[in-house]
Amino acid sequence: MKHIPFKNFDISDPELLFGRSQLLDTLIDHAERLDQIELIGARRFGKTCLLKSLCTSLKTEGEHNAYPIYLDLKSHQVIGTCNVYKYIISVIISNLSNDEWIDESHISYCSISISPKKKWREVFRQLDNISDINIISDYFENLIEDYSELLEQTFLLLFDEYEYMASQGFDRIDGFMLIRELSNKENRPISFWLAGATPWKNFIETNPNLTVGGSGEFNGITLQKFVRPIDKESFHKMWEYECDHLKEDSLKVQLLKVESDVYLSSGGVPFYAKSIGGKLCVDSTYPDYGAFEGQLIEMEKMLSTNEIKILRDIQRSPKLYSEPLSVSIKNLLNYGLLSKDNKNKLYIQFKLYSDYLKAQISELQTIKVEVKSIDNYVDSIETLIYTINENYVRSHPCHMFDPSNDTPLQYRYLRTQCIDRAKFSNFIDAIYILHWEGSKENGVSGAKLPHSYKYSMFRRAIDRLRHTFGNAHQTDKLETIGNQLDKGSAIEVFTGSQSEPHVPSDWLNLQENILKQYIEELKKINTTTAH
Repeated sequence: MKHIPFKNFDISDPELLFGRSQLLDTLIDHAERLDQIELIGARRFGKTCLLKSLCTSLKTEGEHNAYPIYLDLKSHQVIGTCNVYKYIISVIISNLSNDEWIDESHISYCSISISPKKKWREVFRQLDNISDINIISDYFENLIEDYSELLEQTFLLLFDEYEYMASQGFDRIDGFMLIRELSNKENRPISFWLAGATPWKNFIETNPNLTVGGSGEFNGITLQKFVRPIDKESFHKMWEYECDHLKEDSLKVQLLKVESDVYLSSGGVPFYAKSIGGKLCVDSTYPDYGAFEGQLIEMEKMLSTNEIKILRDIQRSPKLYSEPLSVSIKNLLNYGLLSKDNKNKLYIQFKLYSDYLKAQISELQTIKVEVKSIDNYVDSIETLIYTINENYVRSHPCHMFDPSNDTPLQYRYLRTQCIDRAKFSNFIDAIYILHWEGSKENGVSGAKLPHSYKYSMFRRAIDRLRHTFGNAHQTDKLETIGNQLDKGSAIEVFTGSQSEPHVPSDWLNLQENILKQYIEELKKINTTTAH
């Protein structure tokens, strides 16, 4: 197939991976030594292309100690420990089949017989009816041991988007243990890498309730490598290569002229550069940050609140920070989101992202929802809860909503303007704790609420939003069992639209509407308890 210029696709040919040769060589050395590493990079910065090119290099350039297996549970929505192992088994068998390492018509262990196929899904379908994790684990272990010995290589499992695997793939605390145990054996039949947007240490600190997180199975990884934007010289080679494949000379001249501008706009990130080039090829229009807002928002999710605060501060003007640099600044430098000028001042080279931040800052300054209105809503909520408790205690030995030592903190979270996801996380947790946890009786959430309000639309919606945006139990894949709502429906209850909040005004609008509906919910409960 002919090369389509300025088209983004997963690169598996190292020759087309501009600006990564040194990093690729380093990764090959780590693979050769059977080191276990974290490959960290912002979304769209090129981790997947690097991993797939690494696979090509290890399989085609001489003999190596590692036999790479690229794994992406997120793209294929693999959920559950048993399914994770079935997926890994399927990908390994399909790789071995494609590389002609399998002569058998069937690979049989533990009462399971699999016919090798070149496509992993065709292997996976043969395991559909098996749900016993012990049988699957035994099959996996035997497969790894036998074929590692046959290949005289260690299977190197490359987990892309590892955050998904840790938060949604495995559903039991010992899920990763078998892989860990095999990686520690003297004959080293297996090794593994984690690739994602966030270092494992940071990820478990911000997601304390991870199923796998509690096991510490990844804590042995100490080596980190970062996928940053490419340098200007490599960018020039990539841009020329893409332009050389254009059929129209006039278009080629036009795109060569804007190379410097595109380098600044994209910050040297190939994905954004090629996207700009593709837009210019189609309609000769140079896109602004708005064309990439979705990708920039997704990228920003990997950042801590403090890191975003630093970036907003530096966006206004380059800053000189004294040594030693904070962990947040070091992280931003490692990610390639910050650079140093010739005076050692930090600045954002990635202009699309800088423009995005500038628009956010401008919007924050023009927000129409005032603190006073938020305070008024929360005042009403406090008054209503007090009144309900007074009415309830007349016929019961307790309040309906039990106060706690943390209650003042929860009200403070309600009063804080939600201008981003982090603040909304605290807000939605507070609503849930005050309303649902606060009405517990004998350890049963919401037991003291009037029956119809335990299953009201308001209660179901805040429950869903807490699972989506709160500080604990976050998941976008929560099963909709019984009367549970999905994410879009829960947002629609409060805003009339299923669109997820992105900019400050979206978060504030959602906060304001939740407070308004909570007031209405409490008024109805008050009417019920007053009679």
